[in-house]
Amino acid sequence: MNLLERLDRIPLSRPHYLLLVMGGLGYTFDGMDAAIVAFLLPSVKVEWGLSAAQLGIIGSATPFGFLFGAVIAGILGDRIGRRSVMLYASPDGP
Repeated sequence: MNLLERLDRIPLSRPHYLLLVMGGLGYTFDGMDAAIVAFLLPSVKVEWGLSAAQLGIIGSATPFGFLFGAVIAGILGDRIGRRSVMLYASPDGP
């Protein structure tokens, strides 16, 4: 039996569910970041007197930030390891 077959046969246990919850929370917080920008745009428009084009740039910054961050983190994760990338992404650092 090779490693992949063995991994397929291992039953789900507490560490698997913990990883599922952690991944789900990360996805939830990313969604909250995007939603907060959307909810704040009308107030920012009034407060700063921005045009629709300027609001579009601000609103587009979040998904573009997600895109570039994911690409860069993926490349770095392949080169230096995913654990290291996640440690550098944490507020406390490595």
